[in-house]
Amino acid sequence: ISETAASHHDDPPRGTLLLGLNDLASVLLATSRYHASSLPPQPLQLLLTFLRSESWTDGEVFPLLDLCRFAVLHPDAAARLPWVRDATTEACLRLEKDAVGPADTPLALTALRLLGNALAAAPAAVDPRRFVQAVGKFTASPVRAVRLALATVLLNAAAGLPKMTEEGAREARAALLAAGKVALVQVGGYDAEAASRVLLAYGTAIHGAGGDEVVGAGEVLKDVDEGRHGKKAVEIVEDIRALLARK
Repeated sequence: ISETAASHHDDPPRGTLLLGLNDLASVLLATSRYHASSLPPQPLQLLLTFLRSESWTDGEVFPLLDLCRFAVLHPDAAARLPWVRDATTEACLRLEKDAVGPADTPLALTALRLLGNALAAAPAAVDPRRFVQAVGKFTASPVRAVRLALATVLLNAAAGLPKMTEEGAREARAALLAAGKVALVQVGGYDAEAASRVLLAYGTAIHGAGGDEVVGAGEVLKDVDEGRHGKKAVEIVEDIRALLARK
């Protein structure tokens, strides 16, 4: 990161940058002290500054996203919701770029894992309208790890619904229903674990939605197959169908 910043002539001086990044890395590595440590604010802001820079290529931002991915799991991140929101927004913007396609594994995987971690740690800080656009682009990824990371984003978003404001939860449910439908259209290419996570997220969104919000929601369940996706996935489909019947 420091070498790339120097090549772009980005501030601060390399020595200052290295010290800040080393401080952040030391905090993140000392997992046994998470209860007593806090994230240093200056390197967090530097990560955002570099992520926002148009001069940093997608390949160059990979380590930035990776550090953010770890940072959002620190308990102190919950007290820095604006930073988490900005970091996840930048990750989504990178995923939405035309130049980034389903086969761009390193960037997509790291950005999706950042989103998944943020949704697990601070769900209220993630803009659902952003993540549904970013996630939807990768539902047909040929890479198993990307599909699983995408499914985890949806599952963590669903698990975080109770922690959101009423308005935020409503927007997130709508986003989950939309993203879930897109993913389930591609479910024939998903393995058992990814399919089950998508289905759990989809079912959770349906549970809290109104009847008019779930019209046609069952149509995308037809391609779930026990032979490919396992008994668990089929049981979740049965539960979703029963839930829809009560709407």
